[in-house]
Amino acid sequence: MTEGADRRQHARVPYGAWVTLKAGKSKSFCLARDLSLGGVFLRSQKPPPMGSKVQLVLVVEGEREPIKLKAHVVRQSEAEGGFAVRFDSMSEEAAAHLLTLVQAIHRQLEAALNPPLD
Repeated sequence: MTEGADRRQHARVPYGAWVTLKAGKSKSFCLARDLSLGGVFLRSQKPPPMGSKVQLVLVVEGEREPIKLKAHVVRQSEAEGGFAVRFDSMSEEAAAHLLTLVQAIHRQLEAALNPPLD
């Protein structure tokens, strides 16, 4: 197990959706690789500098409002082609939406890995 995995507090789920990233005055779109209640890994050729504060907007299928989160860059990986952010404090509503999203993805994975036996 790697040092990063040792520090992880939340289980990750695959999440291949586009995320709007605002860093300073720039705005871009990054493809997410995985998501947890604590953060997300985003693919990008030009990640923001380590420690940068960023704002993320996650559009969730079937939801009226996107999830808006504040985060900061905690890791960059050229080999993985992106960077990881850790979510900062968030509203109760954002936390509830994020929890619902992660749980829904987890249920889908469980169903795919454990199909009902006929």
